Amino acid sequence: MEFDRDHYAVLGVSSDADMSAIKQAYRQLVRLYHPDVNREEEAAERFHEIQQAYDVISDPQQREAFNHWRKRHGLEGPIPLLLRVTPSQDALPSLGESQVLYVMAELSASDEIEAQRLPLNLCLVLDRSTSMKGG
Repeated sequence: MEFDRDHYAVLGVSSDADMSAIKQAYRQLVRLYHPDVNREEEAAERFHEIQQAYDVISDPQQREAFNHWRKRHGLEGPIPLLLRVTPSQDALPSLGESQVLYVMAELSASDEIEAQRLPLNLCLVLDRSTSMKGG
């Protein structure tokens, strides 16, 4: 069986994550990218990737085949960074102004990488074109 991407990375979980962690990550991502919630064209594509990743990782036989594929392609090592996305107007403080999307993104080193205490260089690019104009 061949795969075209690292499904653990798509869901933002480590390869040894248990099913409860996988389900939690999947549900958070689905809430953010589901076509009924997010009308962006890219969101539908991302939603499809998330669904495909969950379908593979949640099925024991497909997950085993996928793990063999990862090993053959040198993707067996730990995921260096984890991204946790909280898409909720209820969980995030309101700024008193209308916002299209309320999202908190938490980026952290995985336990395996953090234990190695490697330096981390992170570059963030934010589009300020409309936000700085009050839009």
